Amino acid sequence: MKNLFLASLLTLMSGIGFAQERELSEDCKKNIGYIAVYAEQNMYRDAADFWSKAIKACGTEVFLPQEWSNARTIYIKLMETDTAAARQKELQDSIYWCYDMEMKYHPTADLAADYAAKLVKGQSKDRAKIDDLFNQSVHQLKEKLSINEMILYFYHVVSKYNLADGEEAKEEARNYAIEEYLKLSDYISVAKKAYTERGNAKAVDGYERAQGYLDN
Repeated sequence: MKNLFLASLLTLMSGIGFAQERELSEDCKKNIGYIAVYAEQNMYRDAADFWSKAIKACGTEVFLPQEWSNARTIYIKLMETDTAAARQKELQDSIYWCYDMEMKYHPTADLAADYAAKLVKGQSKDRAKIDDLFNQSVHQLKEKLSINEMILYFYHVVSKYNLADGEEAKEEARNYAIEEYLKLSDYISVAKKAYTERGNAKAVDGYERAQGYLDN
């Protein structure tokens, strides 16, 4: 956690860095700085409060990718302690909103894959959004997809088959699942080869686990 917020803290301490990268009001800089200060002390409720203040003072367009990531981490940490159902939903929605804003201002294939995987894991019903995010990422990243992203993507593909209504829709979903299985298997083979050459047995085991999931 310390390293996670270090970039924000160092940026706060460097007026030159702020001036060169973006123009922020003093109130905006102050609130961004307090987010890092409180998060460093594991005071996540206070950090979240200053994040809310920073949004009002700065506007959403000024935040850097690391700051959106930091905000998501704050909400994830709060989910570990704020266990009431309504609060869990509120925090999860805040995490998704941070993803949406980062995708709006700083879209990348890596971020799209991460967001899609989080939506699948969180049992989101917004299948169209998940499809769109995976379409922006899976076959762009290929073997660079994380093990978790590969597994959750294929889970999503199979779920589409299970939910398909009617013989024609079932057949289309089945054929798509087979195509994606073959593509993912190729990506896994490439990743395994690369990690084998590097002597990274743990990563190789992980991708073998992913292949096992696809095969079952």
